[in-house]
Amino acid sequence: MNSQDQQALAVDESSPEWTVKEIWLLLLFLSAVLLFRIFNLSSYDVLSADGTSYGPIGRGFFKTGDFKVFGFISGPGYSFFVGLFDLFLRDTERSLRMVSVVFSTMTVGVVYCMGRLFHNRQSGMAAALLCATLPFLHGMSGIDITEPTFTFFLLAGGFLFWKAYTAENRLHAVAAGLLLAVAYLTRSEGFITWFALSVFAVADLVLRFRQGGRQLFFRVIVPFWAAFLLFFAPYLVYLRAMTGEWHLSGKASGNAQVLKAYHGRSQDGVDVKFRFNKSGDGFDIAKGEGLGKLLREEPELFFLNIRTNISAIPGLFNGAMPWYLLFFAAAAFIFSPWKRRHLFANACIISICSPLVIYILFFVQQRGFHPYISALCVMTGAGMCLTGNLLDKTRMSATLRLWLPLLLLALPLAVYYIYQDVPGAKLPYHYEQDGARRDDKHIGQRLKKLLPPDAVLMTRSGRIAFYAEKPMIIPPQESYGEIIAYAHKNKSTHLVVTPQLMTMRPQLEPLFGPLINPGAPFVPPPEFRLVYMGEEAGGLPYIVYQFN
Repeated sequence: MNSQDQQALAVDESSPEWTVKEIWLLLLFLSAVLLFRIFNLSSYDVLSADGTSYGPIGRGFFKTGDFKVFGFISGPGYSFFVGLFDLFLRDTERSLRMVSVVFSTMTVGVVYCMGRLFHNRQSGMAAALLCATLPFLHGMSGIDITEPTFTFFLLAGGFLFWKAYTAENRLHAVAAGLLLAVAYLTRSEGFITWFALSVFAVADLVLRFRQGGRQLFFRVIVPFWAAFLLFFAPYLVYLRAMTGEWHLSGKASGNAQVLKAYHGRSQDGVDVKFRFNKSGDGFDIAKGEGLGKLLREEPELFFLNIRTNISAIPGLFNGAMPWYLLFFAAAAFIFSPWKRRHLFANACIISICSPLVIYILFFVQQRGFHPYISALCVMTGAGMCLTGNLLDKTRMSATLRLWLPLLLLALPLAVYYIYQDVPGAKLPYHYEQDGARRDDKHIGQRLKKLLPPDAVLMTRSGRIAFYAEKPMIIPPQESYGEIIAYAHKNKSTHLVVTPQLMTMRPQLEPLFGPLINPGAPFVPPPEFRLVYMGEEAGGLPYIVYQFN
């Protein structure tokens, strides 16, 4: 290797200082990603069930300033940003999507920085290209769920902790703790990554206690913990006040009930959470129904759920991140230089992905892989660029060997993924394609015009109420008479009957006649007056009743 080749190799392996040109190129690339994702918003037809709750919650917080608006089932992080965006956009649905678009685009920038500093500039480029174009990640970039926002704070916090620890930088440590705290407030799994990073760092400090480990502990670890606890501790106290129990997540207290319903072991099906509590003044939040109780009382079901999840993971993960990309990621873990700097970078990625371990205890959903596939893009990009080492004994220059994998592997894959990502023509719609989500939207839009401004809906679909722009209550999983009494108590004016309600509330069967036998004569029960009956473009039939 001549001196020019050695210089080129050294420049790219040492992660050089940022230049104005590199910063501008990165900003231009991120701007292109942002614009493409905004363009892609046309492919999203309707909000998710979760989004119909997050939007009103965020808007309600900025209207009232009351933190209790956030409730306790989900963390306040995503809803807070939705409410913040809505102050400027004045469109809740657009705000829900734009929060995801903005944070998912910023995640691409974080992935570039991680690949650049963990490995080299070319690895950062390859990682950023994959993170920006991989269909699974791009497809979720505008969805109104928590994962894209959570991913940004999780990766940014993990990356800054790596910088803080390797450079002994107190400010980076504080920033890392704050970012991971926001990740936790968005999704409770953020705590696991914070804990895993702490374990790796403390173990390393113990091993080199005599070589400055004590000073590093107080300079980096203590500020990192203090910054995280600044948000974590008050929210833990808040959850205690709201649920009466100590939990890392508001969902934790009802996990046993939900798992029983998921595996068909509950008499109330998936709507077990809408049973009245013992006092009859609200729904049962299943206190004390955590996984510990399930393990004690029904160990067979507990382990059945684990086996079900383990068997589902390979197929779901491969559908999100193809196996050949995992091959490159594994190569990066194995063949990267075994130096302390790289080993701690690997530990950082492992810590970010550590919440995957607990997924087998709960539910495995493909959307939950989003943050961890984003992190693995860093290793995949590095693994691709490591293939240049296979050309060491050729006469090819070191510079070309560094760039060739990027040009022959990452770039063609990115072009192929972009081709897959371009929205295509939509097929004729039928409500069975998406569980009636789009028709629910159309029903809501129709009811917005049809019903009086002060109408309060009783419906099982949050989408109908969201698009109708009406307040709503959910019919409890109780008897026919108790449902009617609950409606009057909460001043509900109208009940919307759809096939979803027919399935989940069979006790309301006296109201289903026109949907079961459309041509037969029908007289509604005396408690109701039939207001409207129709069928949307996707074929979904529905009835609107007014409470007498």
